[in-house]
Amino acid sequence: MVIAISLLSGCGGKSAEKEDAETITVYLWTTNLYEKYASYIQEQLPDINIEFVVGNNDLDFYRFLNQNGGLPDIITC
Repeated sequence: MVIAISLLSGCGGKSAEKEDAETITVYLWTTNLYEKYASYIQEQLPDINIEFVVGNNDLDFYRFLNQNGGLPDIITC
């Protein structure tokens, strides 16, 4: 019984670890970057949740986010 419980808890650990992992927000300058960049980054950092957002190619947009505390972790251009 103890072995079965330990095996089952080991199986669920990976998904719980991924949910509790650090999340990085990446704003992409264009959708073209998403197609080429997102899969590469996810392969390089499998243990980190990465939220890709197609941002806006307007610096005023990022100034607004900066003034309101909403800048992402990474901005691509």
